[in-house]
Formats: sequence, structure tokens, C-alpha cells
Amino acid sequence: MRKIVGSNKTESSATTLIFSGVVIIVLFFNPNLQDPFNAPKLWLLMLLAATLFGYLLFPNKDNSNQINSKLKYILIIFVFSGFISAVFSKNQLISMLGETQRKNGFATYLSLAIIFYVTARTIKLRDIGKFNNYLRLVSVLLVIYGFMQSTGNDFVTWNNPYNSVISTTGNPNFSSAIYAILCIYTLSLTCLSIKSQSVWKTLFNFALSIFLFISILNTGSLQGVLAFAVGLMGFMLILSFKYKKVVGIATSLIFSVLLTAVLLGILQMGPLQNYLYKDSVSVRGYYWRAGFEMFKNNPLLGVGIDNYAQFFNQYRTPDYPLKYGFEVTSSNAHNTFIQHFATGGLLFGLAYLILQIIVFSFAVKILTRSKIQDLKFLLPIFCGWLTFQAQSLVSIDNIAISVFGWLFSAIIIGLSCGSKLDKQVLSTTGRASSEAKQVITSYVMVLLVFIFCTFLFRVESAAIYIRSIYNPSNAENNKLVLENGQKFFRLPFNDINYQNKVGVFMASSGYPNQAVELLQKSLDKTPNSLDTLNVLANIYESAKEPSLAIPYRVKISELNPWNAKNYLQQGKNYRDIGDFVKMEEMLMKIESFAASTNIYQTAVTELKAPS
Repeated sequence: MRKIVGSNKTESSATTLIFSGVVIIVLFFNPNLQDPFNAPKLWLLMLLAATLFGYLLFPNKDNSNQINSKLKYILIIFVFSGFISAVFSKNQLISMLGETQRKNGFATYLSLAIIFYVTARTIKLRDIGKFNNYLRLVSVLLVIYGFMQSTGNDFVTWNNPYNSVISTTGNPNFSSAIYAILCIYTLSLTCLSIKSQSVWKTLFNFALSIFLFISILNTGSLQGVLAFAVGLMGFMLILSFKYKKVVGIATSLIFSVLLTAVLLGILQMGPLQNYLYKDSVSVRGYYWRAGFEMFKNNPLLGVGIDNYAQFFNQYRTPDYPLKYGFEVTSSNAHNTFIQHFATGGLLFGLAYLILQIIVFSFAVKILTRSKIQDLKFLLPIFCGWLTFQAQSLVSIDNIAISVFGWLFSAIIIGLSCGSKLDKQVLSTTGRASSEAKQVITSYVMVLLVFIFCTFLFRVESAAIYIRSIYNPSNAENNKLVLENGQKFFRLPFNDINYQNKVGVFMASSGYPNQAVELLQKSLDKTPNSLDTLNVLANIYESAKEPSLAIPYRVKISELNPWNAKNYLQQGKNYRDIGDFVKMEEMLMKIESFAASTNIYQTAVTELKAPS
């Protein structure tokens, strides 16, 4: 058998590209954008997927892992069903590019699927050492930045109402999750590699694990602690079964009791409720039920990829606004599986679920067959994947976290299906031809994606610029807002929520007619946008034109049937035009579900016919 030379080099360059690309995606943000975190991460994610497109179409078959055909079909179904759901969505732009400040649209999942497949095809056991080095690098940098934030030394002044440790994700819950994934990975790797590495390296890894765990605590988020605990349980469970079966069974029973106590505590029951219960956790029940309702009413295609926010108010239960506020909403089901079924439909959700089951089964199979001294290659990856899955049950897909989850999944699949390193290769000519096609294809795709990303960059930078010049008390600034606002609405691939904000700026700067004209055109494209409807209604009400505001209020009541504030304002509009019958209907509507609220008391006072 001849040794692989050229092909090995090509596949190694692919894994280097993937690992370095993931690190850059996780670390990068740009405070000069309207969305400083998720938007640039999406662009980098698409660019990474574009660079891998050549490997996808023209793999080096002589040294590629042979991926199970059933897994390929599941991945194809996932991508194809997501595309169909996005195309037939009521808001195609959100479905394609994702919700504002989320960016979990079809483009994200297509990119993740490409990264997953190419990684699974190209990863080799020899790449794990390199992978560990990249994870150490990103861990050190995130720990340093997290400590800077926790001590008030962040080099960016964020407008952040949460805990200061938002890391490079923009949210303490997300940062705690990414710290948890890296912590369990580093800790398990350290424990399994004590005998095979130097004392200094072991001490460094152990210290890094401690700092990562401290970083979890600094976020003040329970989510990261619980996700870490799940990963740690998985690590200890595998080791106990490897040591002796009876020990593994005993450990399983102990962990089952602990998990039960934890779950009861989260649900405000049992001895741990004072330590584990948080209203932010219990509120997820409302998000999940709304997601189930979306799926039940739209089983085939869902409501559109990442369109949860557009339909939450329509499908939430009546007691949610009574408890949390009539205008408080949610943009995600806070459970990745429910989110996929609700927004992408049956095939999209089922394909993702089956994909995770396959990854789990492959991991268990290879772990049970491995010798205990070989666990250091796969067990840390499995523990990281398990931690990712734990957080995905109660949280939102975030690109910085999801890219790790999909990468861990791909490595598990790739190592399970790996080909031998010394198998016969293709001819040098055939290999060179394949590599040339890879380079050309990837170059073309990167160029196209880069051009596309420049359009998205223009939207983000224009939105934050208009926000920076907005000053209603300055006549010169008002003209600038009008001029730049009109240009903003003409930009392609424009975010509907950004348009709403710019419309408010224009109206407040003295140009309500121009704002209404532009917002109405946006509404024609996205007729179910509650925010746009509300902005238009507010503009007309501020202009003392209640009759023009009423149609928007009526539409809002159809999409958000449990908003007492909207019914109150709608009643005021009917009162102002002298339609006292409709005004009384609004009062009765509020009384029917919100009689115990201050809104009803206000309505009793405000919605009265003149004597």
C-alpha cells in the first residue's frame, strides 16, 4: 500500500480551514453594526461554508470517510425541507436570513449542514490534536474577555441591561453555555490525558478548566451550570461503565435521582427549588406550548424558518400576557427541537431529530468499543456535544454555540466512519484534477457570498448610522434622517424590524407621511408584521387621525388576540370618531379576559360615551 501524500495534505488543509473558521466565527463581533454579534457571525459562517463548497462537490474519494447513505439522505431532507419552508413562508427574508438579533434562518442551517458534511468526510484521528489546540486558543481568549467584562474593563461600551459577561455572544445565557461546552471539553480531556502528556500541559489544561468554570459562574446564568452538570454526568457515566458494569449501573441510578431532583427544583418542586427555580426557566413552558400550537396548525411547512416571533402572539395562551405583560413577546421557542418543528414543519424537525439520534448512537457505539486509553480522542467531543444538547433543550440556537454543536456532531460521525490512512489512492492526475475543481468552485462561491454579504453589511451599517443621527430637536438632523431613511428603504435584503425603527425615526423627525408611505410598502410584503402594524397605527394616532389607525388596530387584534392594550387603544379610536357601539365592544372584550388588570380599570374610565 502506498502512503497518501497529496490527498492527505488537501484533507488536512480542509480541517485546518474548518477549525480556524469556527474559531473566528465564535470570537468575531463588530460594535459598529446594528446587530454587532449575530449578523457578522452569519456572514463569516456563510463564507466558511462557501470555501468548503469545492470539498462538498469534489471530495478526494481516495481518502474520504465513507458516510452512511442514510445519514446523507437525512441531511438532504433537512436542507431541502428547510428551503421549501423558507420559500413558502409569509416572510421569506426572515426565513432565509433569520430573525433580527437571531439570524437562525435557512442560510445558517444550510451553512452548518455543509460544514457538518465536509468535516465528517475529511476529519481523521490525527486531526484531534490540532482541534484541541484550537479549542484551547478560543477558550483562553474567551476567558480573558469574560474577566475583562466582569471587572468592568470591557473595551466596548455596550448598551446591555443584563449581566456584563456577554462574551462574544451578546447575551449572558449564551456566554454561559459556550463556557460550559469548552469547560467540560477541557476538563474531560485533562483527566483522560494525564498519563500521556507533560505535567506542565496537564496543569495548564486543569487551570484553564477552572477559569472556564469561574467564567460560567460570572455570567450569573443557571443555564451554563446545568449544561455543564449534564456533560459532567455523561463523562462520569461512560468512565464508570468502562471501569465495571455494576459501577456504571449504580452511577446511572444515582444520576437518575439527581436529575429528577434537579428537574423538580426547576419546576418549583422538591428540596432544590430554592436553588434552581427561576421564572425565566418556567416561562419556557409558555414558549414551548406556543411552538406546539404553531406546529399543530402548520404541520407540513411550519410558520417559516425562524418566523416564531411573527406568530407567537397569535398562538400564546391567554394567561401569558396577563402574567408577563400585553406587549411582552418571544422570538424563539427556547427549545431547538420544538423551534424546528414549529418553524420548519414535520420533515425539517424530524430530520434534525433523527440526525441527533444518529450522532448519539454512533458515539455510544464507538465509545463502548474503545479501550479506556483511547477515550481521550472521542469522549471529550461526546461530552461537549452532550453539553450542547442540554442547553439546546431550554435555550435558543446561537451561531457561536451551534457551530460547536454541529462540529462535534461531524467529528463523531467522521471518526466513526473513518477510512484507513494507508488505503490505495487515485492517480496523481486524477487527484490534481479534483483539487483544481475544489479550488475553482470554492473561489467562485466565496466571491458570490462575499458580494451578497456586502449588501447585508450596508443594511446593518446604514441602520446604526440613522440611529446615531436621530435627534428630533435638530432640524438639520431631521433632514438627514429623512434623506438617509428613504435611501435605507431602497436597500435590498432589508430587515423589516430595522425598517420599523427607521420609520419611527422619520415620523418623529417630522416626516410622518413619508414614513407611512414606506412602511405601507413593507407591510404589503410582510402583512403579518405586528410591529409594522403597530408603528403605522401609532403614527396615525399621533397625527390625530383615529379613523386611519383603526384598520391597523383591527389587524393587530387578529394576530394578537390577547392584547388588552391594543383593544384599549382601538376603543379610544372608536370613541374619537363617535362609534360608541364599537367602543363598548372593546370594553367588553377587555373585560372578558383581563378584568383583573389595570388596563381594564383604565378602559372603564376612558371608554365612556359622552353623557
